[in-house]
Amino acid sequence: MLPILLIYNAVMLLADWRALRFVRARPGFVACTQAFIGGGLVAFMLALLLGGGGFFSVRLLSWGIFLHGAIGLAGCVVVLRGKPGLRALALVLLLALEAICAWAFLIEPFRLEVNHHVVESTRVDAPLRIAVLADIQTDDVGEHERRALTEAMAAEPDLILLPGDYIHTPDRKLRDEQRAALRELMAEVGLDAPLGVFATRGNCEPAQSGWEEIFAGLPITVASDTQRYELDDAPITITALGLMDSFRPGIRVELPAREGDLHIVVGHGPDFARGQVFADLLIAGHTHGGQVRIPGFGPPLTLSTVPRDWAAGRTELERGSTLIVSRGVGMERNEAPRLRFLCPPEVVIVDVVPVAQP
Repeated sequence: MLPILLIYNAVMLLADWRALRFVRARPGFVACTQAFIGGGLVAFMLALLLGGGGFFSVRLLSWGIFLHGAIGLAGCVVVLRGKPGLRALALVLLLALEAICAWAFLIEPFRLEVNHHVVESTRVDAPLRIAVLADIQTDDVGEHERRALTEAMAAEPDLILLPGDYIHTPDRKLRDEQRAALRELMAEVGLDAPLGVFATRGNCEPAQSGWEEIFAGLPITVASDTQRYELDDAPITITALGLMDSFRPGIRVELPAREGDLHIVVGHGPDFARGQVFADLLIAGHTHGGQVRIPGFGPPLTLSTVPRDWAAGRTELERGSTLIVSRGVGMERNEAPRLRFLCPPEVVIVDVVPVAQP
């Protein structure tokens, strides 16, 4: 990974030098625009070529935008001495770019929100509060994760759902250490609820890797595969989907065996919401809300087959179900750039409240 990163930046530095020579020889708005379009295309194509089109490509492109874009703008400030208007514009853009970089990498990933949704239902006689902790997805359990768990418990939920992705690292030793650290944190915070805590598997939990050990000794029900749970203390049925089932857009999930139960379906990926799912409430994570959202467009990447406007928050489905997709607590790691932009992490609280029969 490091050699590729060095090659990418070396080639981009050459492109920066050529672009600035071009601008210096033809100082003006058109030349600046041409230079930045050319540099952007080089950054994009080189990232695809060297990164293989995956998360590493996105990481390389982030270097192209935030480092080499800054170099180009700083260079314009230097070479456009005879063009005070263009020089001032380049300086403003440089400051804006670096402000976005600082926000996306250093601030927003830790700006945890607690977001509430109210769902009316004829299937409950008393309010039901559900806390959703999706995509904790960390390789360094610490204060951010503590705050997320603490905020969830402070809401005094009746039920807690954990839709997968807990520890994200390819290093087996570090993974075991962080699983133990997360387990200790959950025990310390007292992660529990009167109607139970239910955890499903996510992409970050390799099969047969012992990911269930995260919850060993804790009052948490772990669903490695698709399971259905009829709660004893409430008219509620929970269908916890296995990882592969959660990504099946053609899946069929039947009504609960107990007539009149509130049916909650929880899975890691939201793709199951496109299937024939006979449920009142659908809960998912995985998308991180896109992790980066562009104003007026939304998330460029969701890694899901659901429409982009389903990738975060609440969606009312045609069949009368409510889909809620959490932006998650953590973020993509390993080869991906560790940033969020206009898509902060969140703890989701869902209040299911009774509504009178028509």
